[in-house]
Amino acid sequence: MRFSLVLALCLTAGAAQADGGVTVPLPTLPPMTQGEQEHLLMQLVVANVVQSNCPGGNDDIAEWALLTGTADLIAESLGLDANAYDDRFYHPAFDMLDKPETCVREMPRVQPLIRRLIAWGGSLDATPIE
Repeated sequence: MRFSLVLALCLTAGAAQADGGVTVPLPTLPPMTQGEQEHLLMQLVVANVVQSNCPGGNDDIAEWALLTGTADLIAESLGLDANAYDDRFYHPAFDMLDKPETCVREMPRVQPLIRRLIAWGGSLDATPIE
């Protein structure tokens, strides 16, 4: 099941490694309240889910690594274990796919989110893992 694979790969705490053996530089996140961190984490998870599951989604491995690696940083900062991460963020994001307007509404938000992560010092410069 794709959800299990995505979740397992996302829970590699502190790693910006994508399937296929690449890493990307992660951003330095600005100071945020817990609520702001949770909001950004949900945006990152939704971006990952829609890019992986909606028509027209992008399979760019560097973008995936940037989104999921940053999400992992925030989840770790919030002290989320795998079950809490799954229950609070991934289940709702996948549930959103059941609504017909989700892909149309959320896909245009992915690239601006990626550009924000890059502005904070992240990068799509993938480095192969040897």
